[in-house]
Amino acid sequence: MENSLHSGCMTHNGSAAAAEFQKFLDHRGIVLNFLLGALAHLGLARAYALSGDAAKAHGVFACKP
Repeated sequence: MENSLHSGCMTHNGSAAAAEFQKFLDHRGIVLNFLLGALAHLGLARAYALSGDAAKAHGVFACKP
C-alpha cells in the first residue's frame, strides 16, 4: 500500500491517492486512536480536492451519526 500511495500522491493523481487513503481508513482497528487516522482523513480530503471533488473533500470531515 505504501508504494502505491506514494506514487498516487507524487503524480498528483487525486483519485489514486484517495483510493489508497480509503484503504487505510477501512482498517478502523488500526487507525481508531492514532494520529495516523487523523492524518489519513486529512490526506483523503486533500486527495478529493486534488481530483476536483470539493463535496467529497468537505464530507470527509462532516459529522456522522
